[in-house]
Amino acid sequence: DMGLADNLTYLVMEFIEGHSLEQLLASGPLPVADAVAYTRGIASALEAAWRQHVVHRDIKPSNVLVTTTGVVKLVDMGLAKSLAPGGQSVEQLTAAGVAVGTINYMSPEQLSAAPELDTRTDIYALGATLYELLQGQPPFLGSMHEVIRAHLMSERPRPANASGSPQLQDLVTDMMAIDPAQRPQTPTELIARLDAVMAPAVIPQEAFADTIGAAETYLSDLGIDDALLPDHSPVSTTHPLPDIPVGT
Repeated sequence: DMGLADNLTYLVMEFIEGHSLEQLLASGPLPVADAVAYTRGIASALEAAWRQHVVHRDIKPSNVLVTTTGVVKLVDMGLAKSLAPGGQSVEQLTAAGVAVGTINYMSPEQLSAAPELDTRTDIYALGATLYELLQGQPPFLGSMHEVIRAHLMSERPRPANASGSPQLQDLVTDMMAIDPAQRPQTPTELIARLDAVMAPAVIPQEAFADTIGAAETYLSDLGIDDALLPDHSPVSTTHPLPDIPVGT
């Protein structure tokens, strides 16, 4: 809220109790599950901005807050740019031909001061942020000129700490593709891919056949009809099988 009261201009902003991702990174890389979950929260905020034709242009760990209840908040719209439905700029808050943003997270087109940016530049910055959440450091290190050159020309790094999920590694490199056409094209598409990464694996029946057999034997010994048993459909790893007593 904002307004004028007693000849004083006031601005009311939300008080967010929590920590920035930058503060959380002070202790080192985040667990993979947390990094992906936080990234999905940011992607949801970007989806809302995209639907309003707004590009944030400064996605980075210090601009993302996590509340004490785990809610992700994207803040600091100081460099945000409003776009018309057709992608044309509605308002120019910065001078033409001037690159604005934070070097470690800026897309190649943003570093090149391209006149027309869209949501894919935010997706790039979010990819760089996700890399840092996983590795504890930005994707490219060095002097300012070395970092800029790397964003513009270098091979995209794969986060080693996510080696257990090639799907997640592929997503990070896709988000940071030099060519915007090679990135997820919208936050909605990005969210779908993040959800696929977060989805629990499904254990095939053969992986727990011995446990099922032991359960059937145990229940049979108790005189319980096998027909009363549930079917042996694959189960999610998020619902582990209970301990089943075996033997006498």
